[in-house]
Amino acid sequence: MRILVTGGAGFIASHLVDRLVDIAAVTVYDNLTSGRKEFVEHHLNRSGFQFIEADLLELDNLKEAMKGCDVVFHLAAKPETRADIRDTSVNF
Repeated sequence: MRILVTGGAGFIASHLVDRLVDIAAVTVYDNLTSGRKEFVEHHLNRSGFQFIEADLLELDNLKEAMKGCDVVFHLAAKPETRADIRDTSVNF
């Protein structure tokens, strides 16, 4: 089984990753704006573990990361929303 965890280097998601690596191949996909690589770095040399530093808005990278995955846990989030409330224009 292959699992993708978006936002996987975040505090909560990294604890999920700690559990999942014992039962499946896990890919963590995180842009590290609020997550910390050190939360998952102890898995970096583990067989079946992959870390991808990329943003969810990088659609080609995300599609590639999702290839072959059986499950996706979407835990990525933008923790700071105050600026978005003031400026509602979408910038992709």
